[in-house]
Amino acid sequence: MASQQTPTERERRMHIVYGAMFSVIALAALVAVVKTYLDANNTVSQTASVTNATPSITVNLSDNAASTTSNYSDASTTVTLTENSGKSVYVHGTATDTNGCDDITKANATWDLVVYRTNLAATSTCSADNANCYKDASESTLTTSGCTAGGSDTGLNYEFGPISLQFYADATDASTYSGTNWTAYVTVDDANSSGSVASSTDTFEVASTNALDASGQTLAYGSVALGALSSEQSITVSNTGNRQIDATVSSTDFSCANDTSIDLATVDALGATTTSRAASTTLTDYGKVRNSGSEITLDTSLAQQSSNTSSTDTLYFRFEAPSSGAGGACTATVTLTSSAE
Repeated sequence: MASQQTPTERERRMHIVYGAMFSVIALAALVAVVKTYLDANNTVSQTASVTNATPSITVNLSDNAASTTSNYSDASTTVTLTENSGKSVYVHGTATDTNGCDDITKANATWDLVVYRTNLAATSTCSADNANCYKDASESTLTTSGCTAGGSDTGLNYEFGPISLQFYADATDASTYSGTNWTAYVTVDDANSSGSVASSTDTFEVASTNALDASGQTLAYGSVALGALSSEQSITVSNTGNRQIDATVSSTDFSCANDTSIDLATVDALGATTTSRAASTTLTDYGKVRNSGSEITLDTSLAQQSSNTSSTDTLYFRFEAPSSGAGGACTATVTLTSSAE
């Protein structure tokens, strides 16, 4: 039986060293595992929500684009319309959103404009009508400017326009609607669409405009015997303002080949056709304009135009030839002017 060998002193020392090394390595690995486990569980997630701010806006109505010149900023100032045409006005101002102006640009926000006669039953929800309610809910006339995208800016400029106020928009300085005025109403709902809607207004008056148009027409009486009346001739007149009107008629002297003093006779404007008049109609049924400088006012009661339907009436005229002393071709000019009823 072989005898067991006893480890030398050197070998015993090496075993101790190796054991210590292994213990250190194992301890280091354990510490690394524990540290890794601890590091994986010492982070904390964070969440927050910034409250959406309601924008603010200012509103001004002007007859110049993006300008304060001729700025109709209060109810004591009046917009004068353009006869038989549209009057361009602009609604402009500033808008601010403390979350950033990006939220209220035309591209990101929802803007709305209503210009309306203030006492309408439906107020700013009125139906579009050129007489009393103008709307731009589609932003077709809107521009926004002065906002740096992605920057720290909170404010911008905006403008709606031109808005064409038609010549028959209701007057509020006199007559039927003298107790009210007009309002320009603007709203902006920012990009967050969380009910953060800003609104503001400007008020102004619309002036009365008395006007009529009879252009491009001729009264041709034909051949008329001395001392006789011509047949009736007619012209059509249109109300080109925003008030109900009467028509005043005047005439220059007729200029004839050998006489310059011939009467022009005009019939009251009944809005009726020639065939509806009695066959016995005489000169006494007519208001007479005798020579230059005289005039008559016809009770036309020509109504203000409604929406896109023109308001017109027919005026009838006759020519009275003198009993003697005149002959040849005769010409004159009839002038019609309007006056409010």
